[in-house]
Amino acid sequence: MVPRPGPGSSRSPRQGHEPLETVLHLAGRLRRVVDADGSRELPALSPGEVASAMRHHVAVLAVGAALALFASPASPRAEEAAAAPVPRYVAARSGAQPKTMLDGGDETWTAAQRITWGPEAVATSFQALWTDTGLAVRFDVTDPAPWHTLTRRDERLWNEEVVELFLDVGATGRSYAEIEWNPVNAVVDLWVDRPENRFDKDWNVAGLESRVHPRKNASGRTSGWTVISFLPWSSLAAKAPSGTELPPKAGDRWRFNVFRIERPFGPAEPEKDVQYLPWSPTGQKSFHVPAAFRELVFEEAAEAPHPGSTDVQRPRIERSPACE
Repeated sequence: MVPRPGPGSSRSPRQGHEPLETVLHLAGRLRRVVDADGSRELPALSPGEVASAMRHHVAVLAVGAALALFASPASPRAEEAAAAPVPRYVAARSGAQPKTMLDGGDETWTAAQRITWGPEAVATSFQALWTDTGLAVRFDVTDPAPWHTLTRRDERLWNEEVVELFLDVGATGRSYAEIEWNPVNAVVDLWVDRPENRFDKDWNVAGLESRVHPRKNASGRTSGWTVISFLPWSSLAAKAPSGTELPPKAGDRWRFNVFRIERPFGPAEPEKDVQYLPWSPTGQKSFHVPAAFRELVFEEAAEAPHPGSTDVQRPRIERSPACE
């Protein structure tokens, strides 16, 4: 016979599970319990008592599970996610002339931080450099079959294959430049005031220059395209919020996001399996989500890669005639 716990002793490991034991008893397993006078058999219970015992047991388990959920510490993975720094892009100052940057030479762009996103088969990379006169941006696009039908300025390029820059000058959180380029250097530029959902299609990046360089692999087959563009600071002055310095100074922080639209089935079926690829995910179907923009930090020199950056081998580009 097992002695019964006395006053002040710890609870029995089985204490609190009587309803479950009662159910087992009803299945034909008689148990013997100890009371102050000795042992005795449990009498049979009515069906109503059985149901009540089972409900009580389920309720106890549910409360216990809820308490365990709230009391348990966060998993290491969740803590790491909460502590992870937010991705940003650090643009280094360059002493190169716009023409040199537009030519795409490695000696110029090696200093620029590179961010890469999207599936490997259609990976896209972005880089930026800044000077006293403007901002240079570069997209390297992996695409064995780039296509287009539109060739004129300010056509609806977003209905085909493009890369896009949304640049929040002065980090307003509400208005920004939208600039897009397609594989043959057609450009669309407009100014967006998001709270009013207003798109100023008459605005242009005055003095914008850009070059598209076709890319080929070692076998001489098309592997993608590179577009490099130079945006003069003067072109942003009319839209920049009050107090924004142009050119910016080292340490200034704007906000931005970059995107790619890939349409693998060409002009015959442009909507089939279309891929909308943002660097910083928007959480929505639209790219126009300023809350998803990330910091663009202007620095004197490039820093070590930040989260969201990937150092990859620079793609081989073919020199192309200048086009503006």
